[in-house]
Amino acid sequence: RGQRAPELALALHFRLRDSRLGGEPLTGGGDVELSGARVRKADLDLDAAGNRVSAKGAFGAPGDRLTVTVAAPRLASLGLPTIAGDLAGSLLLAGSVKAPELSADLRSTRLALAGAGELRGLVVRARLGEGEQGPLSGQIRLDVFDFPGGTVREVAIDADGVRARH
Repeated sequence: RGQRAPELALALHFRLRDSRLGGEPLTGGGDVELSGARVRKADLDLDAAGNRVSAKGAFGAPGDRLTVTVAAPRLASLGLPTIAGDLAGSLLLAGSVKAPELSADLRSTRLALAGAGELRGLVVRARLGEGEQGPLSGQIRLDVFDFPGGTVREVAIDADGVRARH
């Protein structure tokens, strides 16, 4: 049930049964409630061929926290011709669309994108804190990047600062 005017409002409950993606089982379900630009509620769990994603919480108002967790050890089994490898980690969103807070921690032993190359030993960490003086930091570690034109090894990128200065 929902409405479009004066602002988007939606309450969605879903369950996936007898579904497939890339020839593999697709299961899960959840509840999502939207009101304008706010995710009032997210409680969903999906499993596609042993690759899992979940979202729990809310986003868009002070005090809201939305956590997205990914555990995808077999991306190639999704049947998408453009991606293979694995991806795991979490993303935390808080605050609002106008003043978001973010914390991310993602890892992959191998992530291949068709036509772009292959990443091995990838670690990404990021933080975007609250307010103008909130911290802004990021870290990328990469053991190997094989791409059509060559190979790059042992990449380390670190960034630290404050939102107001970027």
